[in-house]
Amino acid sequence: MDIPHTASPRRPGGHGSGRGRPRQPEMDDAILAAALEELGRHGYAGMTVADVARRAGVSKPTVYRRWADKA
Repeated sequence: MDIPHTASPRRPGGHGSGRGRPRQPEMDDAILAAALEELGRHGYAGMTVADVARRAGVSKPTVYRRWADKA
């Protein structure tokens, strides 16, 4: 399932500061897919960023670098 990268708001500045390792678009896809799965299983109130990160195989900071909060 292709999910457009504009599906969720990003932190100010978009894809980061340009310093450090380049972002991997496939990681964005994995996080979004995991979020949809968690949302389907637990609903919005029961979904946590920690569970999304675990399902996507990434750390919570990796999720928060891309999206500021659960919303």
